[in-house]
Amino acid sequence: MTIVWRAGIHLPILCAIPVGAATYGVASRNDVAGVAELVDAPDSKSGFFTEVGVRFPLPAPPSQDAFHHEFLLKLWRAGRKENSLVNFCSDCGASVVRKIPHGDTRHRWVCASCEIVHYQNPKIVVGCIPERDGKILLCRRAIEPRTGFWTAPAGFLEVGESIAEGAARETLEEACAEVEIGHLFASVDVVYAGQVHLFFTATLLGDFAAGEESLEVALFDIADIPWKDIAFSSNRFALEQYIADAGSNNGVHHLVIKHRSPTSPVPI
Repeated sequence: MTIVWRAGIHLPILCAIPVGAATYGVASRNDVAGVAELVDAPDSKSGFFTEVGVRFPLPAPPSQDAFHHEFLLKLWRAGRKENSLVNFCSDCGASVVRKIPHGDTRHRWVCASCEIVHYQNPKIVVGCIPERDGKILLCRRAIEPRTGFWTAPAGFLEVGESIAEGAARETLEEACAEVEIGHLFASVDVVYAGQVHLFFTATLLGDFAAGEESLEVALFDIADIPWKDIAFSSNRFALEQYIADAGSNNGVHHLVIKHRSPTSPVPI
């Protein structure tokens, strides 16, 4: 499905989109050295106001012992992200405990009163590579992490929208730009951050300007892309695959990043 996003209105145009199984392999620490991943920063959207945090943690480590809240908090603040801290049940307000629910194999946060299980699962980041006349639209970030670095427009998928609609919305928010979404071409599993990043091709339809989360927005010739200042390794991968495809639909390229680079400038 091709989505044309115009100031909040999407007009679907049905078309066949082949999805291939092309893969890029598994990234080592050296492959992602010096490049951070998209995480929550201290801003109004993330919910963290005093420190950088990861909104979407990894599953629990395979320990059979109950976890102490203080220990988990220290892990989270240290950037280990084994689990995020949950104090109270969002359904009834009672305290929660860390245990393996009946029929499960992992530790979860479970309400001590109503026994609701609070699952913590990976979340989706969606974006696109807008192009016009052979030039690619990039945004220079105005928020942490990686303020001042360049990125393709992307962000967390919202409830109630498709991944294509989310990619178009993020472009409108960050670059004040309307795009026609094409095909899905890149998927990045950021395992250590509990995220999946998805990228579409896109055609830039009109004018653009810096949104609230961008310092500036610009069109780049391929030869002028600021590779040393690309914010995230998933963005770098998407740009590389987009350029390599040269307008062809070669399926979905896949990258797996299991570990954070020890030289990453963002404490995640």
